[in-house]
Amino acid sequence: MVANGFTYPGGVTVNSTGTLFVADTNNGQIKEITPNGSGGYSQTIIGSGFGYPKNVAVDSLGNVFVPDQTHNRIEELIPDGNGGYTQTTIGSGFSYPGNVAVDSSGNVFVVDSGHSRVVRLTPDGSGGFTQSTIASGFVNPAGAAVGTNGVVYVSDFNGGSIKVLTPDGSGGYTQSQIGSGFNGPAGLAVDASGTLYVAEGNSGLNVDVLTPDGSGGYTQATVGSDFLYPFGVALDSSGNVYVADTYNGRIEKISAPIDGATQSITVHGIPSRPRLVKTKLVGSKLKVSWSRPFSDGGSTILGYRVTVSPGGVSCTTSGALTCTIAGLRRSTRYSISVVARNAVGTTTPSIVRNVAG
Repeated sequence: MVANGFTYPGGVTVNSTGTLFVADTNNGQIKEITPNGSGGYSQTIIGSGFGYPKNVAVDSLGNVFVPDQTHNRIEELIPDGNGGYTQTTIGSGFSYPGNVAVDSSGNVFVVDSGHSRVVRLTPDGSGGFTQSTIASGFVNPAGAAVGTNGVVYVSDFNGGSIKVLTPDGSGGYTQSQIGSGFNGPAGLAVDASGTLYVAEGNSGLNVDVLTPDGSGGYTQATVGSDFLYPFGVALDSSGNVYVADTYNGRIEKISAPIDGATQSITVHGIPSRPRLVKTKLVGSKLKVSWSRPFSDGGSTILGYRVTVSPGGVSCTTSGALTCTIAGLRRSTRYSISVVARNAVGTTTPSIVRNVAG
């Protein structure tokens, strides 16, 4: 384990020095994952308080861009020269912005999912940005990447396709489509040759690669599998592929040369919450049962704890999905919470309220 604490990480990007930036979606945080020189990584929270950030992008100056879905805005984290970041809003008026990408000129491309469009934020020379729509009419745009030639790639999640926005030389873009048969294409990454990597978020398994065939088309193949709803993908300068394995709560690395077989450097997280909590009162005893979390965070679940409030009475199990609590008072209303625990930490609770004693 090289880092921990992710809860449904939705996006990942990497800068020129190999530092990873992860959108820890359900924790509302952006985390910096830095190589420590001995094959491992250290982890730092560089931004928090975001509302469901599903992606992250970084430019050549180290500025970090974050789509804040809850507040429908784009935030920029600017290095302060002392190892920290200052935070500012650079764009607003979006509807569930799901992804951002940035080009070499500092233009920020926003996937405005709720408005089914792509918006470009252009630096205005005074520290601000001007905002313009460059493409629309998507079914449910989810991901974006920008090539070195200024071409913008957009994944249309519900449309199952990848759209290509090519600069037309007059400030606009022409639109075309590449690839087919995707099952919920989400995160995208593109290298200098135009090879495109696609995280198939709805398939629950795959990362695909589209390679230019030299004739204006692409060949399509799978380079990584057995993920659990991967929603983000990134490339470093050595050709290594990083995958936000979202429902497993971790980051996977597919090492170059890419052959679809190597997956290493796992970043573990806490499990997701226990599901489907049920209660049954028998006399003064309460039987509580639940279902396993969707994700164990990449680390085996060690046990569960059930707590009753008021009173604070609890019971624990080492793996069983049921336990019984005795001594409840009649005519008292209780709240029941259930948490899961792995080697990384403990989940937020699943709660059932107003249970009669």
